[in-house]
Amino acid sequence: MPFDRTFEPERQLLVMRAMDVGTLRDALEGLQAVAGGAALETRASLLLDLRGLAFHPSAPEAYALAAELAAVMREGGRRVAILTGPGVQYGCGRMIGTVAEMRGIAVHVAMEEAEALHWLGLPQEHESDAKEVARPRASG
Repeated sequence: MPFDRTFEPERQLLVMRAMDVGTLRDALEGLQAVAGGAALETRASLLLDLRGLAFHPSAPEAYALAAELAAVMREGGRRVAILTGPGVQYGCGRMIGTVAEMRGIAVHVAMEEAEALHWLGLPQEHESDAKEVARPRASG
């Protein structure tokens, strides 16, 4: 399976990261595996990181992926951020995102993880640590 799936309960975030070449079938199976998971029962958002995936879907394949994504994420107003690389992968992500939006889910496509997390309404993992370090110290 070319996807690594993790659930971060403290942020109510399900993360799927592509890790291999992959195929349409792999992507569909990855989404289907998510459908019955505890993360979706808790109304988690989804960060779908496709940057490690070498597979670029055709238009019919993008429609199939968007339909599955919408079926998995539709209930409860969950948000989906699709993280892509530049060029063709970004275009494919936009196509999937647009079709999924037409099927009733909120989707954002980004090339930077910080942007995707911000759109999901989540801080970056180490954002609070960075604020702590940046705080000026009182001189004595």
